[in-house]
Amino acid sequence: MIRIHPDKISWSYLAGMVDADGCVSIIKEVSKVSNPIYTVRLTVSNNCLSLVDDLKSQFGGFVGRVDKNNRCWRWILSGTYTKLILSSMYDELRIKGEQALVCLRMLDLIDEQGSCDNHRHRLSEWEIIARDELYLECRALNSNGRGKGG
Repeated sequence: MIRIHPDKISWSYLAGMVDADGCVSIIKEVSKVSNPIYTVRLTVSNNCLSLVDDLKSQFGGFVGRVDKNNRCWRWILSGTYTKLILSSMYDELRIKGEQALVCLRMLDLIDEQGSCDNHRHRLSEWEIIARDELYLECRALNSNGRGKGG
């Protein structure tokens, strides 16, 4: 069962983990037959499996190995609770706040326009451009290593 209100892990602790060992990003999946699919993803990588398991049990998502040859694990969250978790820890982020803000704007846009994950909803050209701009903005922030306040 997922517990969204922090009990074992506080919002500030989660934000510190994301700032230090995580990533706030937008993933773009391109298809030749349908709309591109944009997904906001939150990850934390760590060599302590029990820590990433705690993230999964408290906030949802899933845990997998980063590489079969090392002992690093990654917690990955996307979907239903991502917006709630990002907005709840936003004020505590010191490095990845700008990325979180861009991702929250993407999630707002998806809420307004509808999701196209199952290809039932066809996006207009404007909707695709708006989503692509946010995807590129987040990608640039992540590649530049720019943090909150800049």
